[in-house]
Amino acid sequence: MVRTPVVVAGVGGLGSHVLSNLARLAPLTIEIWDPAVIDAPDLNRQILYTEPDLGRRKTDAAAEALRRVNGDLTIFAQSAAISAIAFLERSAVGGGPAPDGRTAEPPFVLFDCLDSFAARAELEAIRRRTGCTVIHGGVEGWYGQATTLTGDGPGYPGVFGPRYAETAAAAKPILPTTVAAVAALQVTEFIHLCNRPGGTSFAKTPLTGTMAIYDGRRMTIDLMEIAQ
Repeated sequence: MVRTPVVVAGVGGLGSHVLSNLARLAPLTIEIWDPAVIDAPDLNRQILYTEPDLGRRKTDAAAEALRRVNGDLTIFAQSAAISAIAFLERSAVGGGPAPDGRTAEPPFVLFDCLDSFAARAELEAIRRRTGCTVIHGGVEGWYGQATTLTGDGPGYPGVFGPRYAETAAAAKPILPTTVAAVAALQVTEFIHLCNRPGGTSFAKTPLTGTMAIYDGRRMTIDLMEIAQ
């Protein structure tokens, strides 16, 4: 059994694929954040939803679909945009501060499935406040990326630069195959996190300090080391 709770920020293309994969792993505790309702263009890549779900809140439809996959999941649905203030006040799994000193496990793992770096600035604030591990994913057209940001690491500014929050949002449409590939990288990294030797949260995983870059046109995944 995986005891570390999971938070998924964004239940769109990446988030729905990540959640679908997570639901098949174990009886996890999962908290999902998204303010949106489902509309027709979402259906090309957001696999938890079908036409009868149009107009519903994404978090409600996602929670219902996930329980059909795995009835042992514990799911908390937050139909709101994730922010540091809202998370610390309302989260069922990670609202408290990080404890002093280094712990054997992060308080929770946060999946970044958002579509803008401005929104990711809130995830950075949460990471700094709680010491959680963030598994970042991003997609645009044929291309995607994934990396892991540890609670005591350089975070988004160290990886993407101090002005990362000003980066333009990804262009759309996004290929459904791209979100499936990047979500698979994110969830595979989560499996590595859950299987670290000795149970320590500080053992290096494949995407700790490394960016995986997916190129659907060339059908390649390149690994780029990130300066720490």
